[in-house]
Amino acid sequence: MTQIVGIVCKESVIVASESQYTMGGWKHFDGKKMQVVTFRDNQRAIVAVAGAISPALRTIELMQELASKTALKNEEIGGLLAKQAIIKYRSETRRLFDDNSQVMATDQDDLFSRDNWCFELVMGYVFRVKGKPAVPCLYRICVADGNLERVHQFAVVGSSSQLATLILKPIAFSGFDFTEIIPLAIDVLEKTKKTDLYCGGEVQLAVVSPSFHVSASHVILMGNDQIKRITAKLLEYQDSSTLRQIGEFSDLMKQVHKEWVDEWTALQKDENQGNRN
Repeated sequence: MTQIVGIVCKESVIVASESQYTMGGWKHFDGKKMQVVTFRDNQRAIVAVAGAISPALRTIELMQELASKTALKNEEIGGLLAKQAIIKYRSETRRLFDDNSQVMATDQDDLFSRDNWCFELVMGYVFRVKGKPAVPCLYRICVADGNLERVHQFAVVGSSSQLATLILKPIAFSGFDFTEIIPLAIDVLEKTKKTDLYCGGEVQLAVVSPSFHVSASHVILMGNDQIKRITAKLLEYQDSSTLRQIGEFSDLMKQVHKEWVDEWTALQKDENQGNRN
């Protein structure tokens, strides 16, 4: 099982997970549980997976196929696209059993609740109309029931959801910039890894924000080195209160944000030079 944390911040969304998964009875610690989905108008969303990896990745493939033909023209369209992908995946999987007379219809319905088929997705993106504040959008959906839920504060999915909820519940995230909340998201997952045998490996984190481009929803995948620096700082302040931690991390997060800006500026410069050539 996986632990996913999704947080709605001021005009941004954070999605994070750890990287442990089980295959063939063995634990692996390098799972890539977050994927970027790109819409027809080049807006981007991040999708994180908890549960059965292979079926979930197939669903994200279907999601990308749908997104490539769809523009992110309103707040709801990304979530509805995720639900369409779930429906397509369920139909695709059920067809595998159509010719099997030994499988009853009720067995097919129960199929998606079994461990090797069941998964949940957390999807984050930002919708923005020019001249208006960006609207952060966070959704969760489970393949077992197909229910789509819009999340306005935070979402926790996985085997240690109670612990994560206990840590996150007191915070009013909408008043904070994403740079202030990233350390807290990492801290939640580090605590989860210490208490849950089914969670482990390196933390993966993505931010969806229009801060690098005024009209677009951009996904920023945080580098391992940056996450390790924040984790090391967490150890220094492990006895501090949650709100004090947010304040203590201000300087470090300003430096990380500057690194992102520098990387983005260099990338844009290279792209512009390539277009001129």
